Amino acid sequence: MTEAVCWECGRSTKRDDGLCKRCAKELEAASRSRAPAEVCTNCGYHGPGTRARRGGWRAEAALYLLLVVPGIAYSVWRRTHLPVVCRRCGSPHIVPDDTPEGQRILARVAREDAELEMDDPAE
Repeated sequence: MTEAVCWECGRSTKRDDGLCKRCAKELEAASRSRAPAEVCTNCGYHGPGTRARRGGWRAEAALYLLLVVPGIAYSVWRRTHLPVVCRRCGSPHIVPDDTPEGQRILARVAREDAELEMDDPAE
């Protein structure tokens, strides 16, 4: 039995069937993870964050249609310095997993997972 990580919910589990216990998505081997791991302070997701664009496409389209130069400026602003956000909930409040706060969140998630495994009679 190998440990695997679910990229949908960020939980790690030891299951032979290759499915996540929480969200029933397929698991990937933990050794395949190469991206720097981060922890979401909002939902507890553990894994790599994702980049999120600021602003909206409707405002960008309106600026291009009405005024070309502000449309270009808005497009450049939207695509530069993209913030890293949580893959699951979209929160910008993520911390590296090797910080004290990240370790606290990981410990809390591990306790919740242990409680979930004790409550699950299927295994």
